[in-house]
Amino acid sequence: MQKLKQFATLKLIGAPDRTIVALIVQEALILGASGWAIGLVLILTVKDYFPRREGARAA
Repeated sequence: MQKLKQFATLKLIGAPDRTIVALIVQEALILGASGWAIGLVLILTVKDYFPRREGARAA
């Protein structure tokens, strides 16, 4: 709801739709990239604590 108010304020001061869409895409990319990086670090940190099953192929 807070973001909706911010976008409404931007529209009221005359921000073009392209600017608002760019802000949304930028935030989505940043959140996605940071989530991916955190997941990668976690996987690389804990993968050695889980034994591989016999017969599993190496990636």
